[in-house]
Amino acid sequence: MNSPAEKFSPVDDPSGWLSSDFKGRASWERRWSDEMLAEIRAATDAVRHLAPEVITRDDFPLVVCKDLLAEVSADLDRGLGFAVIAGFPVDAYSHEDALRAYCGVCTHLGDVVDQTSKRDRIIHVTDKGKPYSGNSRGYHSNSMLPFHSDGAYLAGLLCLETAHAGGESLLASSVSAYNEIVRRYPQRVEALTRGFIHDRRGDHAPGENPVSPERIPVFGFHNGLLHCCYNRNGIVWAQDKTGDKLTADEIASLDAVDEVVQDPRFHVKMDMKKGDMQFLNNFVILHSRTEYEDHEDGRHRHLVRLWLDCPDGRRRGPTLLDLYTSSERRFKKYEATELG
Repeated sequence: MNSPAEKFSPVDDPSGWLSSDFKGRASWERRWSDEMLAEIRAATDAVRHLAPEVITRDDFPLVVCKDLLAEVSADLDRGLGFAVIAGFPVDAYSHEDALRAYCGVCTHLGDVVDQTSKRDRIIHVTDKGKPYSGNSRGYHSNSMLPFHSDGAYLAGLLCLETAHAGGESLLASSVSAYNEIVRRYPQRVEALTRGFIHDRRGDHAPGENPVSPERIPVFGFHNGLLHCCYNRNGIVWAQDKTGDKLTADEIASLDAVDEVVQDPRFHVKMDMKKGDMQFLNNFVILHSRTEYEDHEDGRHRHLVRLWLDCPDGRRRGPTLLDLYTSSERRFKKYEATELG
């Protein structure tokens, strides 16, 4: 009889990369042309009567930008799993118009969705002096954020202002991490595919369960494709609310994930520059952020985060979004294919 570990096999997918596959920022960066920027400006001027978060793709037609955004979309869903478009002139826009332009661009990559139980669609990632804990979300802290996946299919960040020091973005391939764990620690994969209860970090409606009512797999397969949903802190913090402690095997399994993705061979590091738009597919990319310091002159590191769903994307499955959104969306069931 085969041991449980023997049923897990490495995955061959374009998103399974190593840091050695890249030669710095030029390997993944795209840039807007002057003609594209002029088109975005005209589209933004035409939607000044709309709040940024309600702008739709029909409101924000882009023809000149179409091919570039199609390349980005392909990279996100069928390629590396991440992309950066540099050079958006944020200082040439008012704050609200920069948000309108960013939201308008993002509608060509997916549908903007809620990020909190209060239905916030635009999140300002800036230090508000709040600790990164089980009672608050990490985007209001300047702390180091360990490798994790966000809630939606895609996550996008627009950089409005950089930090004085730190705040580097680190990206790791979930597919390469899974393959390395299968190779190096096959006895740990069972616990990771079984999954864990997650803390909802206080972002739930009164009377709702403060933790996920079911286990969320770190690695799962849907439509024959590997999906990753990982946030170790959320798993650890859930113990205080459930009273159920992680077993030694479960802790060792989480340690295996962290060991691999923290290895420089398995992640890339990038400075977020003003005007960068960074996009990533949460099913195949884990991301981290280094601790940062704001400028002494009062300027604060400021990123704007959107979460996007892709109804036509090839990866469909449960996400951590169900932890943080309105109850009618929560914990949808999906057909899962057999692990292998």
